[in-house]
Amino acid sequence: MTRKQIIFVETNPVVPVYKMARLLKLSKKYETVLVSFTKVNTDYQKKAFDKIIILDLDAPLSPRSIFRTLKRLNQKRYKSIFAELRDLKPYIVQITGPNLLPLLAFYLFKNKPIIYFAHDIWQPYGKKFSIGKGSGRMIYLNTIIEKFMFRKAAGTIYKGPEGCLNLLSYKILNPTMSFLPYCLDEWIIKQAPNKNKERHLVFVGGPWVKWNGHASFDEIISKLSHQKIHFHIYSSSNDEYLKIHFQEVAKRNRYFHFHEKVPAEKLGKEISKYDYGVHLDFIDPSIINPNFTKITFGNKILSYIEAGLPVIVSKDCEFTCKFVEENKAGFSIRYADLDNLGNMLNKQNKSKIKENVRKAQQRLLLSKHLIEIEKFYKKVSERYRLMNAE
Repeated sequence: MTRKQIIFVETNPVVPVYKMARLLKLSKKYETVLVSFTKVNTDYQKKAFDKIIILDLDAPLSPRSIFRTLKRLNQKRYKSIFAELRDLKPYIVQITGPNLLPLLAFYLFKNKPIIYFAHDIWQPYGKKFSIGKGSGRMIYLNTIIEKFMFRKAAGTIYKGPEGCLNLLSYKILNPTMSFLPYCLDEWIIKQAPNKNKERHLVFVGGPWVKWNGHASFDEIISKLSHQKIHFHIYSSSNDEYLKIHFQEVAKRNRYFHFHEKVPAEKLGKEISKYDYGVHLDFIDPSIINPNFTKITFGNKILSYIEAGLPVIVSKDCEFTCKFVEENKAGFSIRYADLDNLGNMLNKQNKSKIKENVRKAQQRLLLSKHLIEIEKFYKKVSERYRLMNAE
């Protein structure tokens, strides 16, 4: 049987797309191709992709990097790569954004059915243009890029609640589908028994020292430490200043631990030894657009559940909070509750919550939802061909 070719275009390959591609490849109905603008761990990515094409370009965020990128594109090596890309015969091209470099992919595959995977949705945040550090200055640019992608794509898959695209200030006329990352079957594990009597919480992702309108991690660390609660961060950020800052905090505080990034396929086993996974993003509603709380959803929530960890989430994150509580995978707190979190943990029924997480793992298996992706791909592909046959 001839396999249908699906091309995934990524700036920095994201975990939700890896999960999709992994199961599509395992189905043996599809040939999965990764086109990445950055270098990747090929041994890891080969588990999800039959073919990997690396462009290795800098994100053009300054005049200097734009010039460097344009100069490199004229090299003989890139002419060969672009020829290879033109020879591909995709059933679907899925482009992750928003970002500047994937805009090039809209040109490279302009006569193919393109699905835009909105890893994050920015326009509802309502940020005004700002150049201040820590002000979220990229949000303004991302809203411009994603508007182009939403409107030019033949279809959109978005990582958020059903109907959240209605918060946009413009209409999307092509098919859309809400789809969460879910749990990759092979990454599901049981929570490891905690032999340490002290409590250990873990955060996975990009922490911040300062982010206008959001409670700082320094405040959270201080409040947890005063209750002798250990707090672990596995950072996904490459920001050297941030890394140095939290390493210095860890040296002074025995209850805070800053860890190096762990590969996604090993993350579950690494964090399963802790008591809870946390997503403690507390916001100031006078600064942050309320729509932020209605749509934001971190991949880390599924990582915690894959590792068998119950989740503690900020009540300010409305959609994430609803997801965790509907799946009975943890509980939510307000910023004011941080000072009393130790007592709240004492009241939790540990055996009951662990059982609930195990049930959530099975309910949220990606393999049970893969058919939804396949149906959407088919819908977009057939619609695209009908419209272009006229």
